[in-house]
Parts: sequence; C-alpha cells; structure tokens
Amino acid sequence: MKKSTLLFCLSLTICNTIYSQDWDQSKTVELFTGDDCDKIISYTNYSYANGNDPKNTKIKFTFTNGSSAVRWWKKIEIPVKGGKYRAIEFEIPNKPNDYITVDLKELDFTRRIRVYKAKLFGIKTKLNYTISLQSLIFTSTHNDWAIYNVNFRWEKDKCGN
Repeated sequence: MKKSTLLFCLSLTICNTIYSQDWDQSKTVELFTGDDCDKIISYTNYSYANGNDPKNTKIKFTFTNGSSAVRWWKKIEIPVKGGKYRAIEFEIPNKPNDYITVDLKELDFTRRIRVYKAKLFGIKTKLNYTISLQSLIFTSTHNDWAIYNVNFRWEKDKCGN
C-alpha cells in the first residue's frame, strides 16, 4: 500500500502533516471575522487518487448556512486571475446554499478570499476580514492527490447563543 505525505501551513507558524493511504482526508478550520461574533467553518476534502485522474484540477467551492440562527444574505468571493473574483452566496430563505467550480490554475493565490454580509437594514457590506486562499488549498507536487471540495459553512452571525 502506497503512503503519501503532504505538508500544508495555516500560517507561518502552524503547519500540519496529513498521512494517507487509501482514504479521503479533510482539513477543518474555524474562521472568526471579528464582526458580531461571526463564525465560519471551512473544511477542505483531499482524496488519494488511487486509480482516479490525479490531474483533476477542478475544485468545487460550496457555501452553506450552518444554523437556523444565521439569517440574511452572506457572500464569499474567491480570487481568480485577471484581478477578478468568483462569488458564492446564500440568502435565507430564498437561497440556502450556493457553489461554484473553479480550475486550480484559475485561482489567484496572491490575493485573499473576501467576506460579505447583510448588516443593519439589510445593507450588504464587505467585512474587513479576509481569508488566505493558500491556507485552505495547498498545491502538491505529489501526482497521486486530487482536491475535490472546499466548503464554507456560516455557523454564527451574532453574539450570544
């Protein structure tokens, strides 16, 4: 059974190593925007290709509402090349989740993911908080790994319960 080792960093000081054989791996990160006690859970699924196409470079970004207490509109923008962003958003009750598929080569790792939410009177506002794309997706020189999904789940959008 082949064993692969991948190293990825959440910041300059925290690094994690994933060891895999023939099973899927995932990484979960809690993100706090610093605005009204917002909490977003991000989890990235990596899979050992083992017979699948190891050159799969399509990544599905999914954005969902993680709690009945989370209301109103939310949006995340994924940086892509050419100075553009691809948006994923949800609005309760009309659109409880959203997703986009982006090729790995299209992503711009020099810029950060942007976060938005509806605030007082429903005004759609870009938050000062951003997310490092590099901390959620690492590029690998190993040819036997494929990235499948990067998921964002907005768990909390106000202080208190």
